Amino acid sequence: MRKVEKESIARLINDNPGRSGKNDIVIRADTSVLSWRYHGNTIVTRVGREIRMSDHGYQTVATKSRLNAVLAHFGKPRIYQKDFLWYHHGALWNGYYQFEY
Repeated sequence: MRKVEKESIARLINDNPGRSGKNDIVIRADTSVLSWRYHGNTIVTRVGREIRMSDHGYQTVATKSRLNAVLAHFGKPRIYQKDFLWYHHGALWNGYYQFEY
């Protein structure tokens, strides 16, 4: 896991908005919703004890690395690539995943 990913996960979990490189952790003013934005796209959202993840159509090495960092932090199966397609839990990745912790 990269340093920027560790920092971003810590910010997301600890309600600590901020910026690490091209990664922003923002909190909505009207709610307790925290979002991890990468290049302006929200890839991870935390609502209470629920994590929602999306690639927003950008299946890049960096996006997959950030999503996998979150999955690894919570002990969830990783996203992997085979023949240019992404998979999660042995099924074709549909671009979205959510879980409670």
